[in-house]
Amino acid sequence: MKAAYTFDFDGAGRQTVEKYGQKVKDDLVKAREAGGTEAQAFALLLLTHPTSAPVQPTPVVKYASEISRSLNKRGAAALAVTAREVAENRLKTLGDVTSGTLSTGSAFGIEVFIDYFLVAEHPHPA
Repeated sequence: MKAAYTFDFDGAGRQTVEKYGQKVKDDLVKAREAGGTEAQAFALLLLTHPTSAPVQPTPVVKYASEISRSLNKRGAAALAVTAREVAENRLKTLGDVTSGTLSTGSAFGIEVFIDYFLVAEHPHPA
């Protein structure tokens, strides 16, 4: 399982997208090694999507400036759509992807959603 923010997948940072893509791929390899040839391997990527930026900068919200910058650049809805598309397109190269969005409530007065991407490794030919 890997976790990131939607701003990591805003379409501008291809290097970050590839870094997380490789980490998910590595997780699939580890799962395959642990499960043997008969088990199907899965990996999970979670993207945290705050719908607004913290009103006042606080050291508690670690990536407050990145959150603010990405939301100001695209807006919350557009950022979420872009991040989902970028993540799903990258992960589809690794296997079949099941995805969705979970409403997780709020943190520090900010509504937060979690996008999930469950990757089922492409079967290996016997």
